[in-house]
Amino acid sequence: MATTQIPPTASLHGNGLADGAVVSPVPVRSSAKIIAGQPVLTEEAMGWLAYLHRKVGFGGTWFKDDIVHPSWDNLTGAPIGVYHRYDLSYVTMALGLMCDQTPAWREEYTRILRYVADRMLEYWAHWDWAENSGPDPNRANYPEEARVLIPEGWWGKYDIPGWAGNGVEPFPYDPDPVRGNGSCNLMYKGYLNLILSFYNYVSGDDRFDSPFKVVYDDKTEFEYDHRGLNELIVQQWLRNPSGLACEVTKTYPWCNNLTGLAIKLFDNMHGTNFHWSYGAYKKYLRENFMGIPEVGPVEWFSLYYDANIDVNMRGEEHQFAYNWFANAFLGYPQDPELFRRLYEGARKRFLVSQPDGTAFMAGAPGMEVDYPYATITALSISREIGDDETYSALRRWALKTYEPTVDQELGEFYLRLGLDEPWPRGQLNDWIMPAFTITEPGSWSRLFNSPNLSKFREPTLEGVEYPALRPRQAIWDARERALHASFSSVDADAAGRPTTFRVANVLPGATYRVAIDGEVEDRRAAGTNLEIATTIGSHTLTVQQLPV
Repeated sequence: MATTQIPPTASLHGNGLADGAVVSPVPVRSSAKIIAGQPVLTEEAMGWLAYLHRKVGFGGTWFKDDIVHPSWDNLTGAPIGVYHRYDLSYVTMALGLMCDQTPAWREEYTRILRYVADRMLEYWAHWDWAENSGPDPNRANYPEEARVLIPEGWWGKYDIPGWAGNGVEPFPYDPDPVRGNGSCNLMYKGYLNLILSFYNYVSGDDRFDSPFKVVYDDKTEFEYDHRGLNELIVQQWLRNPSGLACEVTKTYPWCNNLTGLAIKLFDNMHGTNFHWSYGAYKKYLRENFMGIPEVGPVEWFSLYYDANIDVNMRGEEHQFAYNWFANAFLGYPQDPELFRRLYEGARKRFLVSQPDGTAFMAGAPGMEVDYPYATITALSISREIGDDETYSALRRWALKTYEPTVDQELGEFYLRLGLDEPWPRGQLNDWIMPAFTITEPGSWSRLFNSPNLSKFREPTLEGVEYPALRPRQAIWDARERALHASFSSVDADAAGRPTTFRVANVLPGATYRVAIDGEVEDRRAAGTNLEIATTIGSHTLTVQQLPV
């Protein structure tokens, strides 16, 4: 498959931004271009969304004979994270946050998440469970730097994290990547649950509540539905209080905390109460995998636990910063007090301040150099918690160091991270984008604890000609009985061209005052849609239901 090169871009360098640099893809230069007082997508979020629109637009299936488009990341986080499913999974986080910013326009998020969900059911999302079976034949050839990942005394006799080990004793080989021997492969089923839960929360589409197939090849496939997936995970959790394993015998807090979020989101959409089962795991986590003093920050945090040999990888050499910060982000909506203390422990251990006021996160104890994965995950959780000083220092470092890049022609935004690669590195951008998307602390937690479910019943924009016309605001204000929206465009060739879209879910027979850029027209709804005619460009729109 040929690689499509990204068009020329403008990178932002220096301690701050280069003189004259475009700070973000679709800058607002006038307060008249937005509806004041209503939520708004950040310009970075709009630019990242535009890139994701193009990325999924390359299409393609991920069956066994297919070639995955190279824009999907299977390079980050060696040896554990080098699988395409993690890019599919982490991309959902910023999309969920964007949906809560523009709940009255969700069709582009839905399009992307549908593509992601479909690919997660195909071969390249779970192939390793079937094929990396039994003991790793390369055990004797691991590089010396991998020794820190292997339990003491087990070098040469133990599989490195990242090797699935399907069929390693005491488990028989199990080809089903969801069942996963009854306690393993959470690295697939938990992440599948997150993707399906986000798709359902954003779109309202219940297609995955019906049976779907997880496909290995044309002879081997497994049928599940979304509720059955959650019930299976809960049943397995309750039988395994130390948590479900990813690779056979290895249990990671990271994947168990992520799975808790997925179940919480499922509960919100289905009226179930499965998330209580996370509490049993969290108790074990708190008592065995976190060094929690009577007061103050967490002092140590486990990388993984192997119940089969009763080894807890919690030594000083196992304290990896990205593990602390990512778990803090995934756990915070489920227990703010506990995971704030984890964040504070990580900040105390790993923050390295610079003379210019910037800061980065070292990757492990004793390191004094930036580890981008740690800095990026720290950026997102510091923003969510509201630690403005740390967030500011880290963000300045990111702007200085990570090649924030604006494609002015396509209106895209991402970070190049100095990798000199043809495509923005997926997982790293996935993890940093919540930091650029969250406009006020607590947004990530509210998504799970105070979800916006009324959006499915309220007036909503549909049929917007994206990306030529780009919504940056779209929300129904129930008090005003009004839909507020604003739009922009980076398509100079299309500027001024007529375009139409509709406001769906309006009340038939009601009269609405439609104001486009201040031009007002009262219209009676004949059905459940109001057609809106405008042009490609910057606009504000208010559609207000008038009293009867």
